[in-house]
Amino acid sequence: MEMETEEKILTQEKVEDLLKSGNWILRFDDNGESYNGFRWNEIGEWTEALDWESKAECGNGLHGQSPKGAGFCKPGSRMVLCETKGRQVVIKGDKVKVRYAKIIAVNDDIPVDFLINLMSIGGSLNLDGYRHPLPDSIQSIGGYLNLDGYRHPLPDSIQSIGGYLYLEGYGHPLPDSIQSIGGYLYLGGYGHPLPDSIQSIGGYLDLRGYGHPLPDSIQSIGGSLDLRGYGHPLPDSIQSIGGSLDLDGYRHPLPDSIQSIGGYLDLSGYGHPLPEKLKNSLRA
Repeated sequence: MEMETEEKILTQEKVEDLLKSGNWILRFDDNGESYNGFRWNEIGEWTEALDWESKAECGNGLHGQSPKGAGFCKPGSRMVLCETKGRQVVIKGDKVKVRYAKIIAVNDDIPVDFLINLMSIGGSLNLDGYRHPLPDSIQSIGGYLNLDGYRHPLPDSIQSIGGYLYLEGYGHPLPDSIQSIGGYLYLGGYGHPLPDSIQSIGGYLDLRGYGHPLPDSIQSIGGSLDLRGYGHPLPDSIQSIGGSLDLDGYRHPLPDSIQSIGGYLDLSGYGHPLPEKLKNSLRA
């Protein structure tokens, strides 16, 4: 029997059918090898999880992100689009597992519609070990984005990242199009200044070991702010810090623009007066 070719598998009609039905998963592997050395069949051949169990827990199935469950992404050297057959079991809301799946496209051959669809409902990307650029049409990453070890610049189309952004080990500046980061931002070891387009960071901001001043565009930090060992003054644009503020050993005065801190304030070793608006909010 002649094996299906990639062209026959992914006709436009097939793409539209899969997007409508939701019978697909997006995942990463290492050239066909996944967790614990499991080997997938070649493109166009169904793979079965021989140890299949329908319990909503990890293991005993073929795993990935889909419209039914997205948010956890295991890294790998190859991005893989799979058609699925049968029930998709949702695990903790951030991934699914199935008994049967068939690889139908990899890397740059994956229609961008699937990636856009997944990102729009909170899908995450762990690009550690991935060697291909992301398509230019992606505007948002719904979940987290791990760029540790990723070698390509992000496309200029990306405007928002819904979850955390991990930049340690990433060698490129972020595009000027990014306006918001919904989760925490870890900048330790990151060698580039943030773009002036970023207006908000939804989670905590860890500046330990970061060597650049923050852009004047940032107005709010939704979580905690760790300034220990950070050598630059904060921009005058910041108005609120939603979590705690650790000033232990921080040598610069806080800007007068800061009006509120949602969590605790650690002033150990801090030698400057607090801004008046902030002092008033702390007394209230």
